[in-house]
Amino acid sequence: MTTSAVASVREHALLSASGASRWLACPPSARLEDTFPETTSAFAEEGTLAHEMAAVELQKYLFHIPAVEYTAAWTRFRMDKRVTPDFKAAVNTYVDSAIEAIRSARAINRDAVILVEQRLDYSHLVPEGFGTGDLVTICDGVAEVRDLKFGRGVVISPENNTQLMLYGLGALNEFGMLYDIHTVRLTIHQPRLQEASQSWDLSVQELLSWAETIPPIAAQAWAGEGEFTPGDHCRWCRAKGQCRARAEAHLKLAEKEFSPPPLLSDEEIAVVLGQVDGLVKWAADIKSYALKTACAGKKFSGWKLVRGRSNRRYKDQTGAARVLLDAGFQEAAIYQPPAERQLIPLTEMEKLITRKTFTDLLSPFVEKPLGAITLVAASDRRPEVEANGVDGFEDHQEEMEV
Repeated sequence: MTTSAVASVREHALLSASGASRWLACPPSARLEDTFPETTSAFAEEGTLAHEMAAVELQKYLFHIPAVEYTAAWTRFRMDKRVTPDFKAAVNTYVDSAIEAIRSARAINRDAVILVEQRLDYSHLVPEGFGTGDLVTICDGVAEVRDLKFGRGVVISPENNTQLMLYGLGALNEFGMLYDIHTVRLTIHQPRLQEASQSWDLSVQELLSWAETIPPIAAQAWAGEGEFTPGDHCRWCRAKGQCRARAEAHLKLAEKEFSPPPLLSDEEIAVVLGQVDGLVKWAADIKSYALKTACAGKKFSGWKLVRGRSNRRYKDQTGAARVLLDAGFQEAAIYQPPAERQLIPLTEMEKLITRKTFTDLLSPFVEKPLGAITLVAASDRRPEVEANGVDGFEDHQEEMEV
């Protein structure tokens, strides 16, 4: 498989394995989310790059990639500013773990099936269902699906992981007749969070028993039917900022009138604690959606876009230091300890050299950038700014499970 093929194989089905935890819990969300445009984020793009790098390394190990193509791929990777030493080390940690899994499978069967970035089809259970296994190994006794998660968010367990369980069913469906498989091993590696992979073994019969529960739910999801059911699975849904069912669920908590906090019973406090995190996340999603659409030109009655506050910053520390040293100031005074060649903060510098000297000497080396655009009440004194696409808006999306 070429590096360009890596990207093409990582398509997403409507009822994707990566979204299974959501559509299995909330079937109509699949069709609702499909009405929203696909989005990406820096986190998702980093994950895609990491998968490409890992695939190239494993293809090289398996002698599946010509030397000229491998060199071309790494020429491109080295030019990418995201490929820092830490980034590369994290990818290599996963690659080393994957190679060890390959060797273990081949120790059982010399002709073990080894597949990198393999499309896994589970459409016998889910309409048009498929996903991509980062590494699949099949040998007598064990079929393993290994998944790279490159995010820095939360540790993801392979136990009862619906994405990997669907991948396992896809692997069984395609290769189960070739080997005497009794165990399916689901493995997740998160090199930015932990050194070792986590694996969960379940019997083929256990996996097939779970599979029997899938078709009726998948049929509902495909048809856009069933009940909307808010929960933790809303986190990755593109409709989360506008979903009425989610809003109604959280508004029930928000509208509930409690006695003053000192008079709450322990039972009431326990109820609030169990729901308040979800309420906060929902409110943040509403704000994020409103800001993004306002930046795109939508008007919300009683609200406007303004520039937020910003802080001064050095735009040329080298030039500022040279001017200060020429003026007779000592390095020990103007640099932060330890000597990392970072000037002391601007506020401290202004106090050190006096405001007038600061203005006279450092004005050419200091800037005050425009503040980020934010959405505020129309009564805010700051002047309104006109929407200009997504100018000034940074979409701080959560780290996806890529």
